[in-house]
Amino acid sequence: MTTKILGILLKPLDLDPTQFPILVMLYLHPGIVVAALSNLLDIEASGISRNIQTLEKKGLVTSSGGRGRQGKQLTLSPAGYESFKRALLCWQETQRMLIAELGEKEFQDAQKAMKDVSAAAQRIIMREENRHLT
Repeated sequence: MTTKILGILLKPLDLDPTQFPILVMLYLHPGIVVAALSNLLDIEASGISRNIQTLEKKGLVTSSGGRGRQGKQLTLSPAGYESFKRALLCWQETQRMLIAELGEKEFQDAQKAMKDVSAAAQRIIMREENRHLT
């Protein structure tokens, strides 16, 4: 549901919620390649590539360099940096709206619960991957 709220707020920027974390990572890690971006966001490389192509067409992302395992280095264009700043304001507004609706304590509790679920899922994945390797 949080994603839907963010989607509504991002719509005037011609962005969708799946593109926001990519913009964040390109801001934090200029020059990152698709494989590393995929690992950081835990999203299939093909999904990252599709979103990158869309962001490049919009003039928000530039790529340079080669092919292969290292791949192209991705950076925000000047327009991409401006879109990132506006999208970040939308994300912050989403958080403010949820806090206003839930209250600060309930919001913090929900965030903790989501982190706990994510950590538990990660442990299960590691166990299952190790079990299937042996």
